[in-house]
Amino acid sequence: WDRNGIVNSNEKFANEIPQEKRGIINGKKSFPTMFYWKDILDYEEKNKEWIKHIRDVKNTNAESRKGVTKSNVFGWQSGNTWITHPGIWNEVQTFANELHGVMKIDPEYSAVIDMIWANINKKGSHNRAHTHPGCHLSFVYYLKCPEKCGQICFVDPRPQAYAVQLPFKPSDNWQGQRPEEYGQEVYWPPTPGRFIMFPSWLTHEVEANSTDETRISISGNITFRKK
Repeated sequence: WDRNGIVNSNEKFANEIPQEKRGIINGKKSFPTMFYWKDILDYEEKNKEWIKHIRDVKNTNAESRKGVTKSNVFGWQSGNTWITHPGIWNEVQTFANELHGVMKIDPEYSAVIDMIWANINKKGSHNRAHTHPGCHLSFVYYLKCPEKCGQICFVDPRPQAYAVQLPFKPSDNWQGQRPEEYGQEVYWPPTPGRFIMFPSWLTHEVEANSTDETRISISGNITFRKK
């Protein structure tokens, strides 16, 4: 009871917990890192058309054939303004607008595509660990990805989590893989027709393409801006 004779709210909360729920271990996930993905409709025809657009852009002139170098190693990457196909932009904008509602973003803000670029990765090419500063969400969309062409890997953003490793029970999984909620790396296999959207601040890298075929993808950034 407090000074005014009212039951303390914490005590009241404790009294409301059902007896059958006491003595049971509970768990809760906090500080989540949200990933969103979407497998688009009619991806085969769209991918065919978009791959042609990307190859045409790459072969426009000497500058485009050379591409730009950022996190990419040996692979070709377009400039941020070279990919102009309206179908690509419309598909990205649709996904961003849908996420606006899913994420409960303030209606006064709109989802804006800051940039879109393309990636062509031949055998041995990969992307170093990096982030995308200055925006809210980043994405990758896969157009061509043969088996063993390299997965995208996301790294646990909490440096303190690496300080002490829990001794997990060995399992039948690869190298006694730890439970997902305690993982320090997350790998997403490339899947044609799939968008993966993630926080731009999240460190990620792409494994080397170990095949003789090319991996082709599109990446970009989204920012929620005041209307």
